[in-house]
Amino acid sequence: MKHLSTCTAIILLATAATLHAQPSTRINIAVSDLAGKGIEQSTAGIISGRLRAELINTSTFRVMERVEMESILKEQGFQRTGACDEASCLVAVGQLLGVDRMVAGSVGQIGDLFTISLRMINVATGEILFTVSEDFQGSVKDLLSRATASAAAKLAKGARSEIGNAAMAGRTGDLHVTTEPPGAAVEIDGKPVAGESPLTVQGIVAGEHRVVVREVPGDFVESHRRIYSRGATGAEEGRSR
Repeated sequence: MKHLSTCTAIILLATAATLHAQPSTRINIAVSDLAGKGIEQSTAGIISGRLRAELINTSTFRVMERVEMESILKEQGFQRTGACDEASCLVAVGQLLGVDRMVAGSVGQIGDLFTISLRMINVATGEILFTVSEDFQGSVKDLLSRATASAAAKLAKGARSEIGNAAMAGRTGDLHVTTEPPGAAVEIDGKPVAGESPLTVQGIVAGEHRVVVREVPGDFVESHRRIYSRGATGAEEGRSR
């Protein structure tokens, strides 16, 4: 008896615009000065300034300038003692600045190894949406010119993914299942689908789904994959040994 042994899922979105799920406008953010760990705070401040510039260059964010941040906070009478690196403090700052996201983190050094650690915070909820890190071995000069750009690109990628997931929420699509040989039974999220492959399942809600393909007759299951239906047309293919 031959069993379906390999299974690949390909999800194609209906339009290229949906595929990229790019924001129509840039995200308003403010970047708190990075905390220096093992390096001078003045150096961390320089790296923070470069990070702001690199974030602007990603075309994903609208970044508030540090001078403007200080001016607004002074005008609002915001006072703090010590570093503002806790989520509650960063949320308070973000609310006063009127931005959607706050970026905070640190830059550290051990020997000739540097690391930049960043986190993106949702000002409305206080939730840490995601974190990124960038390790770099070399000089401070190269850290400034290379590692900050890479860290900014990672932040932009995370933000675009977040926006894309939100944009796809509630959308549905069709899943096309084909196998070789044909005539396989299909289950989606533990529930059998009427008919045998090849078949099309309509109205799959965007999100993560478990697809199992099994040979008929019999209950042997050798392959399954987690797939993502993103308001799209998907194809699930299986091949026998």
